[in-house]
Amino acid sequence: PEAAKRTAEAYHELYNSLPVPDELKSSAFKDEIEEYYPFHPMLIKVLYEKVATIDKFQRTRGALRLMARVVRKIWEEKSEDASLIMPYHVDLADDEIRDELTTHIGESKLRNAIEADVWNDAGTATAQKFDKQAISHWEAPLVRRACNIVYLYSLATGRLGDRGIRSDLLVSLSVTPARREDFMKVRDIVLKILSDEFHYIDKQGERFVFVREPTPVRVIDLQARDVTEEEVIELVKEKLIEIFQKESKGPSWIYLELFPPSPGRLPDEAKIQVAILNPVLHTLEGTTIPETIQRLSLIHI
Repeated sequence: PEAAKRTAEAYHELYNSLPVPDELKSSAFKDEIEEYYPFHPMLIKVLYEKVATIDKFQRTRGALRLMARVVRKIWEEKSEDASLIMPYHVDLADDEIRDELTTHIGESKLRNAIEADVWNDAGTATAQKFDKQAISHWEAPLVRRACNIVYLYSLATGRLGDRGIRSDLLVSLSVTPARREDFMKVRDIVLKILSDEFHYIDKQGERFVFVREPTPVRVIDLQARDVTEEEVIELVKEKLIEIFQKESKGPSWIYLELFPPSPGRLPDEAKIQVAILNPVLHTLEGTTIPETIQRLSLIHI
């Protein structure tokens, strides 16, 4: 009881010193922390209000089995900031916990999504890559922790708008009294990583949602980052040649020059001359024509 009271006071002081949702700042929530100790109240609520709505999840037995595995993992790791069992402690890096929340509830497809974005044995999941880069500065896998929370909150059935977690609550559930500096790290860095870098985590309004299939736009966006500028220009040039110079290479009375570096590349002949400019070097913004483009223009409009 004494540990429960001290922990509730520590979290109450923490939440009232940070810009977290008002529900976490109240005296009533402080009492809930003491009552639910050693579990954070939001963990119990997400289990019974969201996860328990899944038909194949056994409301009592399933929750007990899941929490037993969570507690065992916490006990093995003995993290210094584990003063409460948080939603992020439902760690998808643990194979048994991962099984419990995928194949055991009929969501085998989500296991593939987890292995792509959160954790896999090869260490190539998106969250693992980012945590590896920052672990020396953060001393905790903050990206994976955020993913664990988003996943847990995304398991609910029912209306689409009920799935996922608000960004302000996600940040709040990632911080502990022992590591209050994590608040700014998650808010300013981790949320941006979740928005920009993940295939299966989607930002829908103010909510982060773990999805079963990445959207085509997200796939294209992520794949495009691996394409260099040189590859883009080369492809553009190939298509232009295909369009303008295919077979007959165009009519004899038009001279075509692709990406001329200067006006000197255009021959002084009585032909219609077309210069297609390099899109990387020459860009029109508004109505003003840059001098470099004016020098390459034969007709001014």
